[in-house]
Amino acid sequence: MSAGGQSAGAGPRAWRTAPAVIVHDLTQALAAATAAGTAGQPLILLTPEQGLFAQGPGFWAALQRRLAAERPQAPVRLLVDCDAAPGLAQAALRCGLSWLVFRGEGPAAERLAALLATAGGRLERRRPPALDLLGQPDPASATAAHLQAKRGAASNPQRR
Repeated sequence: MSAGGQSAGAGPRAWRTAPAVIVHDLTQALAAATAAGTAGQPLILLTPEQGLFAQGPGFWAALQRRLAAERPQAPVRLLVDCDAAPGLAQAALRCGLSWLVFRGEGPAAERLAALLATAGGRLERRRPPALDLLGQPDPASATAAHLQAKRGAASNPQRR
């Protein structure tokens, strides 16, 4: 899927095993999307922990729209971390964000899972391992190296 959520050749299995990077702003997201497009590899762009609290779902939805507009063929998806806050998860959904990390339990988690299933979204119960781009002087190069390392590890299971 591309930044805009349209199919870009990556199937569901590719997204389950896609590497992730933590992006803090649009510049990092665009750089990571460029690296993923160049490598032809799916990449998950993960919000920082507390990023949805700090910047709000509107910020991340706007970032997702800009990614879709500026890198329409990039094989990236934005995964937003809602912690265990059901209200924040629902606000994210209302803003058009449909790939969520939600660590809450009980009925709220069940309702959220059902909503995302009908909306074609994705619910993760924990954050995937990810390279944090904060402080990286060249986010595109850091992402490219991360993708290369993950591709190498996947093609050589003995190195894991």
